[in-house]
Amino acid sequence: MRLRKKYGRRIMGFILCILLCLNHKTDMVMAAEKTEKEIDIVFALDISGSMKKTDENRTAIEAIKMMIDICDENDRIGLVAYNDTIAYSFELTNLSEQQQSQQLKNMVDAIEYGGETDIGLGMKRAVEMLGIQEENREKLVILLSDGKTDLEQSTTGRTLEQSEEDLNQAVAQAERQSIAVHTIGFANEYLEDTDYLAIISANTQGTTHIAASPLQLNQIINQIIYSYKEGQNTLTKVIDISGELQEEQIELKGENTKKVYLNILCTGELYQIQAENNAGEILQSQKYAIMKWNDPQETSLKLTFQGSPGAKMILNMIEVRGDEPTPILSLAPSPPITKEPVIVTDLPVQEEKSAPNIGIVVLIIFCATVGCMLGIVYLFFKKDKKQNYLQFEGQLSGEFIDLKSKNESVSLVWQLKEYPDEGVTLKELFHGADFREDLPELDRLCFYPYKNHQLLLVHCMEGGVFLGEENIFPNKPTRIHVGDTVYVSFAENSSELELKYTL
Repeated sequence: MRLRKKYGRRIMGFILCILLCLNHKTDMVMAAEKTEKEIDIVFALDISGSMKKTDENRTAIEAIKMMIDICDENDRIGLVAYNDTIAYSFELTNLSEQQQSQQLKNMVDAIEYGGETDIGLGMKRAVEMLGIQEENREKLVILLSDGKTDLEQSTTGRTLEQSEEDLNQAVAQAERQSIAVHTIGFANEYLEDTDYLAIISANTQGTTHIAASPLQLNQIINQIIYSYKEGQNTLTKVIDISGELQEEQIELKGENTKKVYLNILCTGELYQIQAENNAGEILQSQKYAIMKWNDPQETSLKLTFQGSPGAKMILNMIEVRGDEPTPILSLAPSPPITKEPVIVTDLPVQEEKSAPNIGIVVLIIFCATVGCMLGIVYLFFKKDKKQNYLQFEGQLSGEFIDLKSKNESVSLVWQLKEYPDEGVTLKELFHGADFREDLPELDRLCFYPYKNHQLLLVHCMEGGVFLGEENIFPNKPTRIHVGDTVYVSFAENSSELELKYTL
């Protein structure tokens, strides 16, 4: 008993000391994290000839301009626009210099797609532009491309081997200098393999993304930029543009919020936008608008806007939180830790136990084994029986976007319980909604009911199929959870389909 009490006091004192140290260390870490890092970004944009079709509406161009306006004035942005040459280049620019910032936007506007693709050349120039690592500055490259290196018709004389060597050297340099490379692949007929993008990002502590639509590209860029600004996306909303003057109510939260950004991107032209009682800053382009508030007050804003009929507008609200109140941990003083020797007395004497009966032990083991086997067989057949009665539930909400006709879209809804539980193809869904669009491979994508309110998706399409930003590979069953969005790209028809699963 004395042994238990003495060591109990020592252990308790040791635990309390650790808690005090951790509390002190946590305060130091939190104080360090409060210092917001400034970022240096180089945008490496593929402007080869294939991008004329991939980015027909120049969404990538608008995305770069939007990023320039999103970043803070102490951040720096550079640009490398490459095909099989470095066609456009703009050194790192401090965004507090308005003239330089405008010159960068003018260069981005002037970009024309054409030529072959040399990713190694573009990556090498982008990493070199960032230079050596500086204290309290994050350095990153955002690489956009719609395919691999292709120099078959290039007149530069460079080979695939030279491009690959430049790419490997750039990735190694980025890794040494702590430069994160975030890759974004445009989903189209040229983007057959995204493994090389994933490898680039994995080796440099970056992230890999696949953009199947202009709105998804906007989401990805927001996600990358604000991950360095400790921002949280608190609102995402997609609005159909009627062409008339429209209104939307937005709630601003002021408590413990340092900054609020409202980023707005339109698939068509954004004629006008304003916020009633707005005390923030508004930056507007032909297709996007950014609203910023510093130390906002809690209020309700009426957003008034007008844009191209039939277009879609996506709203993203990002909040950067302020200093959270630090909880005070009150600890009672621990008992004193003495250095007295441990004296052990009155230990119980262990009684000698008789050897177990071997026959009884064998019988118990045999019965337990048989019982486990019968249980496994029962569960197996029970599970199999349950799966035979899986049924469709919930609904699929679809948005078909025709990129050839200025992003004209058609909304579709399917109640899945109306379809056979053996499974349903995309072609059957289209026919069930009396939507007679002439699209290839519709019978090569199937949905099946699955347990826990899920769906199983299986396809063997040549076009891109994505679950959020993740590529769904052919013939690989993929679970679709409630709230998930599936993107199907029909590159040959310049169209795409968004499908959201809800109950």
